[in-house]
Amino acid sequence: MIGEKISAKLLTQIQFLSIILLAIILAFKFPAAFIVLPLLGLFISVIINRDNFSIKSLRVSKKGYVFIIFFGIHFLWFFQSIMETKSFSYLEKTLPFLLFPLMISSTSIDKQKLKIVLTGFICAVLLSYSLSLIAAVFHYFNSVPRWGRASDFFFHEQFTSGLFDIHPTYYSLLGCLATLFVFQITTKWYRFLIVLILTIFIILINARVTILIQILLIISFLLKYFFQGFTFRKLGLITGMGLIILIFIRVTNSIYDYPHRKMLVDVKSSWERSYATDISDGDGGLVTRFAIWRSAAEVIKRHPLFGVGLGNEKEALAFEFKKNNIPFLIQNSNNAHNQVLSYLISLGIAGCILLTLFFLILIREAYSKKCWLYFEFLAIFFIVSMTESIFNRGHGVAIFAFFNSLVLLKHVNQDE
Repeated sequence: MIGEKISAKLLTQIQFLSIILLAIILAFKFPAAFIVLPLLGLFISVIINRDNFSIKSLRVSKKGYVFIIFFGIHFLWFFQSIMETKSFSYLEKTLPFLLFPLMISSTSIDKQKLKIVLTGFICAVLLSYSLSLIAAVFHYFNSVPRWGRASDFFFHEQFTSGLFDIHPTYYSLLGCLATLFVFQITTKWYRFLIVLILTIFIILINARVTILIQILLIISFLLKYFFQGFTFRKLGLITGMGLIILIFIRVTNSIYDYPHRKMLVDVKSSWERSYATDISDGDGGLVTRFAIWRSAAEVIKRHPLFGVGLGNEKEALAFEFKKNNIPFLIQNSNNAHNQVLSYLISLGIAGCILLTLFFLILIREAYSKKCWLYFEFLAIFFIVSMTESIFNRGHGVAIFAFFNSLVLLKHVNQDE
């Protein structure tokens, strides 16, 4: 009996450690772990409850089942594609929507343990950024010929793709989430230093949408901070932090010689340029997105109700790119770069209605529990989804599915 209790306690600790490890791995992107670790956690749950195992043993809450329904909605659309192509690539990208809620629901996580998980994630993001910076510096000064020009120093080739091969938007999104969690788990002075360091890295990565999110997070924090009571110490601290960020933005912006690398862009000229057939990577993300979004609208017009099916989005868009004779977009096999448009292309109006209901449930939960942390978390992903098809990438799915399950089930609903 004693041995069984010790064994159960040890397995429970391993189950919790697997969640910490998964939070850390998100900052370094090892896709195999997004499937293996949740399966390990669920396997441990089965062993712990081996004498009287049932579905109830997994302790899946009502909200946990909502996430599983989200996976089911996707499955309805990509099942036919799996049968036809015998490819499980899209299933692998979507499985975290099923596995992460089950894994997290079946693990007991109190407030203190939740703080440990979030702290592990924040430290992992700082370490990941630091290693990428070291790798960028090393490669810049030791590559023959050097990678690009000095103005490209902190961009794709050397910083984001140079070590962990993480897309810039998703890499800086990790920093935004770390910032959100720093404000939640500590009130110590060093949180300002951590946020400042994260902000500098986000600016260096230079994904505009996440720079906007980071600014909004800092403004939100400042409003809460001053609401608790004004002091000259607070004013001096915030002013100094703001000046450092502004100076860094100005200096960093000046090192990007290419116009499309600038943090501020001319929307009107970008829209006009997007009609050209010779657009290229040198035109920047906004120009190419305008061209892609127009093509996406044409696909949606032809398949309004049920869409073209998950896994067929790129092919449908490529057909439009060929019609418009845009070689760059044809060669790069682009998705819609907007999650709403992506869903309309793949799932049509019918699928979008189901998915809208799913997200309305989550927003209602944040509002009813007056949980601003969860509301801000959802807002971050909504903003990013306007310029990225975030659920078309396995890493994007994993980041959202993990923290959405963790924050809602263990923070908002407190393991109900």
